[in-house]
Amino acid sequence: LELSEMQLQGGDVEWLAAGLRGCPTVRAVNLNGNAIGDSGVRALATALVENRSVTTVGIRGNGVGVTGAHFLAQLLCLNTVLTGLDVGNNTLGCEGAVAMACSLPLNLGLTSLDLSCNGIALAGGAALAQGMRSNRHIQHLDLAGNMVGDAGAPEWANVLLANPVLSHLCLADCHLTDSGGWALLHALRRNATLQSP
Repeated sequence: LELSEMQLQGGDVEWLAAGLRGCPTVRAVNLNGNAIGDSGVRALATALVENRSVTTVGIRGNGVGVTGAHFLAQLLCLNTVLTGLDVGNNTLGCEGAVAMACSLPLNLGLTSLDLSCNGIALAGGAALAQGMRSNRHIQHLDLAGNMVGDAGAPEWANVLLANPVLSHLCLADCHLTDSGGWALLHALRRNATLQSP
C-alpha cells in the first residue's frame, strides 16, 4: 500500500487503520514523508497488533516523537509478523530510543530496523545496544545520523561480540572518530556475521 508523500496527518490514518485490522492481503504499508505524528502511529500500531499480513512498514519523516516510539515499542512486543520497520528521520530522541530498546529482547519477528536521523544520543544508543545484545532476529540495523559518538562505540563493540545474527550495522555520521573506530575494529576481528559496516 503506497501512501508516501500524500500530506496525510494523524486523523487520516484512522481510516487506514480500520481497514488494516481485518485485511489479509496487504503486505507492506509505506507512509513515508507524511505528517502522521504520534497520533497516527498510535492508530497504525493498534491496527497492526491485530493484523497478521503486513510485514513491512515505512513511517520515515512523519514527525514521530517519544509518544509514538512508545506505541511502536508496544507493537514490537505483540506483533510477530512484522519483519521490517523504517522509522528514520523522525524525532524519537533518547527517550524514544530507550522505549524501542526495551522491546528488542521481546520481539520475535523484526529483521530490519531503521532508526537513522532520530536525534539519538549516548543514553539512547546505549539502551539500543543493550537490547541488541539479546535480540536474535534483527539482521539489519541503521543508526546513521545519530549521535552515538566515541563514548558509545564500546557498547556497539559489545553488540558485535555478543550478537550472532546482526549482519548489517550502519553507524555512518554517528560522530565517531578514530578511537571509536578502533573499539569497533577490535570487535569486528572476532565477529563472524557482520557483512557491512
